[in-house]
Amino acid sequence: MKLLVNDYCDIVQIRPDGNCFYRAFAFALFELLIGNSDEIERIKQNMKKTRDFMIQTLKYPDVTVEDFYEQGNC
Repeated sequence: MKLLVNDYCDIVQIRPDGNCFYRAFAFALFELLIGNSDEIERIKQNMKKTRDFMIQTLKYPDVTVEDFYEQGNC
């Protein structure tokens, strides 16, 4: 960590709880998207497509998938 401080002005520590990769990825993505409404819309549209993919292709139960997608109605 001390070596990273030499190259970067800000370092965000992520809790190592088994979801650290996803949390770090999401944080970096959100930081990248600040002020870029076109890219935000593009990513939202791609995320909406994953619902049908998970249900139809991967055979996830629609009940569990619906819960996830209902949280993001915006």
